[in-house]
Amino acid sequence: MIGKLVLSLLLIGSLEASLLDFQKIDRAKQDYLNGNYSKSLKLFKSLNKDEPELNYNIANTLYKLARYKEAIKYYKRSLGGKVNELERRYNLGNCYFKLKDYDSAILAYKYALKIDNSDDVKHNLELAYKMKYKPKKRKKDTKKSNKKGKDKGKNSKNNKKSKKIDKKSQTSSKLTKDELKKLKKLEQEKSLKSHLKKMLKNSLKGKKVPVIMYRLDRNESSKIKIELKPW
Repeated sequence: MIGKLVLSLLLIGSLEASLLDFQKIDRAKQDYLNGNYSKSLKLFKSLNKDEPELNYNIANTLYKLARYKEAIKYYKRSLGGKVNELERRYNLGNCYFKLKDYDSAILAYKYALKIDNSDDVKHNLELAYKMKYKPKKRKKDTKKSNKKGKDKGKNSKNNKKSKKIDKKSQTSSKLTKDELKKLKKLEQEKSLKSHLKKMLKNSLKGKKVPVIMYRLDRNESSKIKIELKPW
């Protein structure tokens, strides 16, 4: 985790301020301490003064509102006066860190370390180096993985559709009980016929068909009927 930000509001004593200005400053500080950073920022900015202490307080409120780019501008303008240079550099480094500008953050922390060998500054400096040299994921690999994921999704959808179609075809191809019985009978008849044909062929192999002679009756000489009977 990044070290704690030093956000100590400074007294703006060098301003040639009226009683109204001092009232605004007090209200701005109270709003800041109560967490009403937007109100505090409006009050600080309404003073319309370019003083290091005021700029430092504005920078701190902007940091609390996560407006880091604006905070950097005011931290840079807060050089001098009663502003602690160690705290200013440290807070400036934290703003750069939040914006993932690790090179600028490292420079700010190094300047802070020259002023004082603080453990918090060391910790943040090490963290900034780690984040700077952290291996980045390749975009191509992520794109390929996304494509694979999409293809898998499509294949799974297609498989589901094909399964549904197969089920429909199976249900449509199912026959009723009566139809199945008829089919079985037809198959049995076909098998019987083929079996009988084979039997006849085998029995007639090498045999002559006998000629049957039928006698003609005298009474029925006029009406000749030939009836063939099996032997």
